[in-house]
Amino acid sequence: MAESDHWKGLPSLAQGISSDSNGQYSVSCSKESDLEAKDAEYQYSTWFHTPPLDPPTIERLHGLQLIAESHDQGFSDVPSAGNWTWFELALMENERSDSPRVKDDVKLTWYSHVNRFCTEDYGWVRAQPLTSSGRNDGHPPRVDSN
Repeated sequence: MAESDHWKGLPSLAQGISSDSNGQYSVSCSKESDLEAKDAEYQYSTWFHTPPLDPPTIERLHGLQLIAESHDQGFSDVPSAGNWTWFELALMENERSDSPRVKDDVKLTWYSHVNRFCTEDYGWVRAQPLTSSGRNDGHPPRVDSN
């Protein structure tokens, strides 16, 4: 059976999600988001949400990959300290939530990739896919109180 035949007869995808013949789904977001740290405290914001995913759609997923066009402030006072701006994927309680869902006192977030470093120029960054086996590169999870 061809891969594209495998998906025939399954319920249609949630509005706003498209798929190709290889079984890959995509959600686009053209909304810009700007986040600025004022001190050493973590700053985070929700950039965009996917449409709510129903159980049949979730069962079809084998991995997630974020591809983002981004840049940072363009400089670093201490480049050797590394890049402290990154993207995460999160499970939300519902489509209106701005904070990740919490299960057993743990926020359901996963590291995706770092932002471009020391450049004011926009550029595309394609994260390694996050699969059911866990994080894609061992980046430490964000730690903050609920």
